[in-house]
Amino acid sequence: MRVPMSSKLLVACLCLAPLCGQDDAAATAPKVPDPQIGKDVAEFRALVNDRQMSKDAEAKNYLSKWVQGFETMHAKDQATVAGALDDVFSKAKQRPPENQDLYATTAVALGRMGKAGAKVLKDAFTNPRFRKPDWVALRGRLITQLGATLDVGHLNFIVDTALRDPDDQIQARAGEALGNFEKLELKSRREVVKKLLKRFVEIHNQSRSESLDDPVAVARQRTYAAIADPWNATLAKLTGQTFRSPQDWEKWWNNHKDANWDSGKG
Repeated sequence: MRVPMSSKLLVACLCLAPLCGQDDAAATAPKVPDPQIGKDVAEFRALVNDRQMSKDAEAKNYLSKWVQGFETMHAKDQATVAGALDDVFSKAKQRPPENQDLYATTAVALGRMGKAGAKVLKDAFTNPRFRKPDWVALRGRLITQLGATLDVGHLNFIVDTALRDPDDQIQARAGEALGNFEKLELKSRREVVKKLLKRFVEIHNQSRSESLDDPVAVARQRTYAAIADPWNATLAKLTGQTFRSPQDWEKWWNNHKDANWDSGKG
C-alpha cells in the first residue's frame, strides 16, 4: 500500500534528487530493460487516465522514484518513462487550471531528466492546450524546468522565448531559466548575455516616458517590472558580476565583453 506524499514534499524530493554522472550511469546501466518499470508505467498511465481525475496524488508517487533512478535506467526504460510523462500533458484528460498539481510535479521531474525531459517540456510548453491566459503560470514553470535540464540543444529556444514571448511573465521565467547555464563554456555564455542585455536595455529605455498616456511606455513598464529581478539574477550567474540596473550592466559589458569572466574563479 502506498503512502501519499503532499505535493510540496514530493516537489522538494524531486528538486533534491541527485543525478549521477554520465560515465557512472553508463557503467551501471542495466543491459536489458527492467520489467518492473514497464509495470509501474502501465499503472501510472491508468491512474493519470482516471476519468474522474481523482488518482493524481497516487500517480505522483512514482515520480520521485523515477527521477532518482533515471540516469541508471536502460535507454528503453528512459524512453518509456519520458513517454508516460509526455502523455500527462498531451493525451490525458486536461486538468482544470485550478488543479495543476500533477502538471507542476511532472514538470519538476522532467527537469531532472536531461535531454529526454527537455523534449517533453518543450512540447508541453508549445502545446495549444496551454496557450490561454489561465495557463501562464504552468508555462512559466515548464520553461523554467526546461532550463533545469541543462540541455544546450534547447538553449536558443529559451533565449528566443525570453526575448520575444508576448507574455511578460513568460519572458521573466525564460530569463530565469537561462541562469541554469552558468557553467556553460564562456563563448556561448557571452552570446547569451549579449542578447539578454541588449533586450534588457531596450525594454528599460522604452519604459521611460514623460507622457502618462504613452501606451508603449506603460506596456514596457509592466514588462520591466516583471523581468528585472529574474534577469538581474541570471546576468549575475552568467557573468559573476552584480548590478541592479540595465545601464550599469551595459557599462560593464562595454568594458568587459571580451574579458575572461572566469579568471580567478575557484
